[in-house]
Amino acid sequence: MFGRIAFGSIPMQSIPIIFILAGGDGLLHGEMRSALAAYEKTHEVIFTGPLPREKVAEYLDASDILVSPHIPMPDGSRFFGSPTKIFEYMAMGKGIVASRLDQLAEVLEHDRTAVLVTPGNTDELAEAILRLALDPEKRAVLGSAARRAAVERHCWSANVAYALSNSDGLERKVS
Repeated sequence: MFGRIAFGSIPMQSIPIIFILAGGDGLLHGEMRSALAAYEKTHEVIFTGPLPREKVAEYLDASDILVSPHIPMPDGSRFFGSPTKIFEYMAMGKGIVASRLDQLAEVLEHDRTAVLVTPGNTDELAEAILRLALDPEKRAVLGSAARRAAVERHCWSANVAYALSNSDGLERKVS
């Protein structure tokens, strides 16, 4: 997958783009590292490795665009993963590019809170990143809307209120 990633589609010399790839040593880490070795040598790609929890917000805040690309499940089943990373991205108020995939597309709204791309389409992913890199106003508008949505609809108090409003017939006790 990462051997086909479209970093070559982004004219990195024309605008200063640095990709920070944070995370552990997943199944595709070696392939991704090999595919991006030339960019790592020129410091256009930085692999952080696993980050301590208390450092994550610092790296997110240092970024202008937060990217969450995903591909469909190989067996065709519905994609399911914790959207915690998406909620963190939204709370940061940054431009977001993510795959239009199952619950990600239920949380994010295309061109309102994020730019959503076709899962696995690396050219579309690269074009979306470049478009946001060149448009700080669009990043700010999307980031502001994403943060507002995170606070209004995806915080703990909103989730509790939703759960209680849909608890038909359950008795609530206040202690």
